[in-house]
Amino acid sequence: MAVTAPPPGAPPPKPHSRLVMLRSLWGGPEGYDLAGEEAVLGGRLGDVRLEGEAFSAPHEAVISRREGRLWLIDLEGGNGVFVRIRQPVELVFGDEFLVGDQLLRLEANPVPDDEPDDGPTYFYSSPQWRSSFRIVQIWQGGSPGAVRLARGTTIQIGRTNGDLVFSNDPLVSEPHCILEEQAGVIVLTDLASRAGTFVRITGERELADRDELAIGRTRLRVEMST
Repeated sequence: MAVTAPPPGAPPPKPHSRLVMLRSLWGGPEGYDLAGEEAVLGGRLGDVRLEGEAFSAPHEAVISRREGRLWLIDLEGGNGVFVRIRQPVELVFGDEFLVGDQLLRLEANPVPDDEPDDGPTYFYSSPQWRSSFRIVQIWQGGSPGAVRLARGTTIQIGRTNGDLVFSNDPLVSEPHCILEEQAGVIVLTDLASRAGTFVRITGERELADRDELAIGRTRLRVEMST
C-alpha cells in the first residue's frame, strides 16, 4: 500500500492528521504529517518510517482515512501494533498487551491431570487453588518468561505491589493494571497508570483523536486536524 502522489505542480495536500512522537530510543523526527488516504507504518519502508526501531517490521500497519474517519489496520507477519486503552476492555485467550516495556499474553490454564496413577498413587505436588487464567511474559526472541496464575479470578500488575511485579521497569506504575474474570469474560483495566496499558489489535480498529500507539519501543500519539 502507498499514498497516491499529487499531480505534478499541484500543491501538496493539507495534512488531516499527525503522529506525534512521544517516545523514541532511536531518535527520528518529532512527528509525521498524514495527508493521503493511506499511510504505511514500518521500520524501513512505507510512509511513516521508524528506521531505527529494531522491533518494527518493514511494513507493520496502515492508517487508512475513510469518510473523514481514521482506521488502524494490522499487517500480519510483524510484531504488531498496540493501542493504549482508555476504558476497561475484554480480552480473549491469546491476546497480547504491553505494560511498560513488558510484553504479556493472556492464556488459559492447562487442563489439570491430577488423577492417581495405576499404583494408585497421586503425583506429589503443591496444593492447588482455583485459578481462572494465567499471564505469560514474552521475552525477546519469543520464549516465555515469568508465568503468573490468577489466584481466583484476578491478577494485578504493578511495579511495587501486585501479583506480577516488574520492579526494574520505570514505565510500570506502582499499581498499573488489573485483569479480572467477570461472568466468564476476562476484562483488562488500567489503574490510572502514567505510561498506560496497550493492547495489540487484530484486523483493524477505528482511531480517535489523541489515541496512543506502540510499535516496538516507540510510542506515537494521533492528533486529528479540526
